Amino acid sequence: FNQAYIRFLDLQKAEAQAREAQIEAALERVRTRTMAMQHSKELSETVTVMFAQFKELGEEPERMAIEIVNEKEHVFDIWATQHGGSQLNLLVQISLDEPHVMQKMYKAWKAKTKSITIDLQGNELEEYFQFLKKAKLPVQRKIFGNRRVQNVATFSKGILTIITPEPRPQETIQLLERFAAVFDGTYTRFLDLQKAEAQAREAQIEAALERVRSRSMAMHTSQELKDVALELRKQMGLLGQKDLEVCAIHLYDEENSFESWSAMKTP
Repeated sequence: FNQAYIRFLDLQKAEAQAREAQIEAALERVRTRTMAMQHSKELSETVTVMFAQFKELGEEPERMAIEIVNEKEHVFDIWATQHGGSQLNLLVQISLDEPHVMQKMYKAWKAKTKSITIDLQGNELEEYFQFLKKAKLPVQRKIFGNRRVQNVATFSKGILTIITPEPRPQETIQLLERFAAVFDGTYTRFLDLQKAEAQAREAQIEAALERVRSRSMAMHTSQELKDVALELRKQMGLLGQKDLEVCAIHLYDEENSFESWSAMKTP
């Protein structure tokens, strides 16, 4: 029995290692997809990848969602899969004040609680469904069933949720927490990149404005407005406006006639 038990423990250890390797591979796929994002709209694709990875790991949620806290508008910005996991290319905004789900998730996020479970049944479930229906969201009553469990893990910018018809074991909640942690790191980097790109773009625009300003200040006669128009067209082109036919400056007098200086696209 001693030899057989040692063999049993070795097999358990090997299975645990194989499971961990499988989880790490799934997390890496999520990390890679998030890092490849160029725009926040791609969160719909990211949540679809997450759903697929959960399924690969033996979990079968009905839906999965990423809820970004938008305190400025007092809503969750939500990207979710449809029932069954297919991609839903739709940003949904739901008030943080909705009492049965959103308010509870928001309070957990504010308190930096790692995870919570929201078990909806009876009147609460029906009221939540009616709220979503009134908000004109794509939901069907039959999909809700008689019970809807929202398993929630928080991260710095929001919530990661899987929806199941029954409560899930602690192992599933821990797995969701790990997905949230991985997504948090890569999503934060995505936001930092977005911010850096916006700052670089603003610096580029300011430089272009300064060149137009400098050319305007260097004028000695009104006839040089054509050179200012030319510089304007050049700077607009450098900022990505490649298809401009004409850049023109019009000066109107009191009789509503005008003089025009133009820089036209060369053939």
